[in-house]
Amino acid sequence: MKVLVLGAGSSYPAGFPLGGELQGQLRDFVHARQRRGGPYAPIISMWDALEELGVFQPADTFELNLSRVDIDHRRLFARARRGEEVDTLDPVTIASHMGKVFTDFFSERHRQIRRREGATAYLLRFLQRHVQPGDVLITFNYDTLLEEELKALGLWSLRTGYGLDLSEFYEGFESEDPSPCEVLKLHASVGWMTAFDRPGAGGFRQGMPGETFELVIDRERLGNFGHGDASLRDPNETRTVMLPMALPSFLKTLSRYPLPHLWRRAGASLQSAERVIVTGYSLPAADSAARALLLGVREGAPLDFYWCNERVDRIRGVESFFRQAGIAFRDRNASIESLADAELPLSHN
Repeated sequence: MKVLVLGAGSSYPAGFPLGGELQGQLRDFVHARQRRGGPYAPIISMWDALEELGVFQPADTFELNLSRVDIDHRRLFARARRGEEVDTLDPVTIASHMGKVFTDFFSERHRQIRRREGATAYLLRFLQRHVQPGDVLITFNYDTLLEEELKALGLWSLRTGYGLDLSEFYEGFESEDPSPCEVLKLHASVGWMTAFDRPGAGGFRQGMPGETFELVIDRERLGNFGHGDASLRDPNETRTVMLPMALPSFLKTLSRYPLPHLWRRAGASLQSAERVIVTGYSLPAADSAARALLLGVREGAPLDFYWCNERVDRIRGVESFFRQAGIAFRDRNASIESLADAELPLSHN
C-alpha cells in the first residue's frame, strides 16, 4: 500500500487557486457578490470591517491575516465598539462566514471547471497511472475533483471513501461496496457539515458539542457522487450543525468532527505505507501539523517529494528537516501534469 499526499498544485491546472492566490480571489469573489445583496450582506460587512481595522492586510499572507483574527479578537472587540458591529468580528461568526465563502467560491469554480471539456484530463491520467486499490490519498484541498475522478475510474465510492462509513448516518448506503481507495481530507471539504445532538449548556460556543456526531454532506455534492436521493437516518431528529472546515491559519482548528478521526487515520496509513509520494504540496509554514504527521512515515519507507517551481532554499530546508528525523527524503522538480505520463519513481541523479 502506498500513500499519496496532494496539495493545491494538484487542482491548480484545472483552475483552482494555489494557496498564495486564495486570499485575493476570495476577496474578489466576496465583492462581486456585493451587487447581489441578500444573505451575502453580512459576509461583505465582515470582510470590509476586517480590512478597515487592519486585520486583513493585502501585503500579508492569508494565513497571517486569519491568525490575527484567532489571536487578537479581544482587541478587535474593543475597536469594534468604537464604531463597528461587534457580532461581525466574533471569531466564531468569522469562521462560519469564511466557511460559507470557501464553500460558495469552490462550488462556483467547480461548476466552471466541469463545463470546460478536458479540464481534469491530466488528473484522471495521473490517478489512472499511479493509483491502485488499497492506496490512501491524503489531501489538504477543499475541492472534490480528486474523489470525483477516482470515482470515474472505479477506485472510490462515497460510503467509506472518506475514511468513515456513511451508512451509519445515511439510509441507502448498505448495498454499496467499500471504497477501493480512501481520500482523507485533513482540512475537511466544501459541502461538509458536522452535526451533533445534545449541545449542552452554552452550546458549541463553549466547546461543548453533543455526544453523537455525524458527517452531513450537502445535496450538490451528494448528487455529484450519484447519491442525490440519500436521506439521513432519523430525519426528524433535531441537529446542531457547524462547518468542520479548517481555515488556513497558523492556529487552525482541527478539533471538529471528523477531523481528529481523519488525522488519526492518516497517521496510521503513513506508519504502514510502503511508500509515500507528495505532489502539488509545498508544506506551507501554517501546516506545522502536517509536517509533524509526515514524521510518522514508516522507518525505511521512501518519502518522495515532487515539487513544481519551488525555491531551492525552501526545498533544501524541507530536505534537512526530514533528514534529521532519519527519513529517506528524495525530491525532484515535476508538476502533476508531467507525472501523469511518467513512471514512478522518477530517476534521481
